[in-house]
Amino acid sequence: MKCLHFLMIIMDSFLGQHNPSNYFALTENQLLFVKRNPEDFLSIMKSWNTKLYAILENQMCKGYAALQGNHILEMYLTDENLLFTSLEKCLTESNSKELFLRVSPCDSHLFKGCTQLFESFSISLDDNYMIFDYPKVLEFFLNVKASYIPLSSGSWNFTIKEHGSFKIQVDSGIPSVTQIENPEEHSALEFSSFDSILALFSPNHSLILDETQLPKNCNWFPLPLGLSPLDKC
Repeated sequence: MKCLHFLMIIMDSFLGQHNPSNYFALTENQLLFVKRNPEDFLSIMKSWNTKLYAILENQMCKGYAALQGNHILEMYLTDENLLFTSLEKCLTESNSKELFLRVSPCDSHLFKGCTQLFESFSISLDDNYMIFDYPKVLEFFLNVKASYIPLSSGSWNFTIKEHGSFKIQVDSGIPSVTQIENPEEHSALEFSSFDSILALFSPNHSLILDETQLPKNCNWFPLPLGLSPLDKC
């Protein structure tokens, strides 16, 4: 494991490589991110009484962490091998016996990595979303996922109460989502709007959706949707 030398709090007066504006570019290296204005970056990072820390290794920037007490509301690392060491430093900085880390529900790799370290996890209620056009939204996020992982082929029909039945089709890695108009073809697999978010976007989707209900070797879910707490009103 690489040695992380220290965390350094970023203030408005810092210059050079530790100027807050230089950390803004890191946020846009992520697959999905909220579009922020560079001049607003520091104020957003401190919008919920958080402190923004640079994560340094040998005086070089390796990421940042936004801490609110012992809660990490946002963290970005250029090297995933620094995760556990960074969490250890954040725990020390928080002067607490326990540490809470917010992980995007779609970041299943980080989510699985953290379960080796954390005692428990929960899906926050504020990570629920309301979808008005299921075919467009689901097809968009399936295409996003297809940009970094080959999607398995298959088709799947499901129903969402008050919204109708839908069909996801993936052929040669290319996804499409259509609404099923013929009532005779409607799927008996039905979700409420609330449960559909858990089934489609949560790393904990197995609570709602059994693997036997999906196409064989399906790797479509969770879909990559997440919002930083710092961007929430």
